[in-house]
Amino acid sequence: MKDPEHHVASFGRNKTRNANQNFLTRCIKQEIVVTQRVHHVGMWHLFKIGRIPGTNFIIQTDFVKSIGGWKNGALTEDTDISFKIMQSRKLIALAYNSEAFQQEPEILKSYYMQRKRWTKGNYEVVLSNFKDLFGRANWRVKLEVFNYSCFFFWFNFAIILSDLIFLANVLAIFLNLFIPDVRVPFAFDADNIYIAQLMLFNWILMIGLYLMY
Repeated sequence: MKDPEHHVASFGRNKTRNANQNFLTRCIKQEIVVTQRVHHVGMWHLFKIGRIPGTNFIIQTDFVKSIGGWKNGALTEDTDISFKIMQSRKLIALAYNSEAFQQEPEILKSYYMQRKRWTKGNYEVVLSNFKDLFGRANWRVKLEVFNYSCFFFWFNFAIILSDLIFLANVLAIFLNLFIPDVRVPFAFDADNIYIAQLMLFNWILMIGLYLMY
């Protein structure tokens, strides 16, 4: 309301209503604290980048109408419209003192289904906006696309690759007990220098993004 020409939405912080229910809800509470009190606040103060959460936000009705409303069928409509706001060169302001409570999953099955929906929806948003990374979109959109792409593509690939390397090495160590000629295939030595360099680069990139975001 202080600057309606540039700010079309605002978001606050969320708290876990059922945080003390069990170990899972306590972990989710800690995740929300780190994400919303560190990550979101840092993004706003460093880059003036805001993200509409699923809970605790307001948005100008006229702006939503001007872009054709919410995207039908979007699994993460909050992320989708956040990108549309940034593409229009508008801002999503942080209202740090605004707090709301939300109910979190209390069993693993519900937690898994929730995160599965979020992941699928975010993949859809990243893929639909990936062209902006190399196009003429504003720098905030490019930064967000790069951030999401690293987390959902590069880091996921690195996790799968590291798991496969770990399992292959464990299997080789086990077989070596019975077949002495079997060697560990992915020891980080001169024979696997390129894999070692790839993992080192990935580690540095992950640490850098963690510190920045």
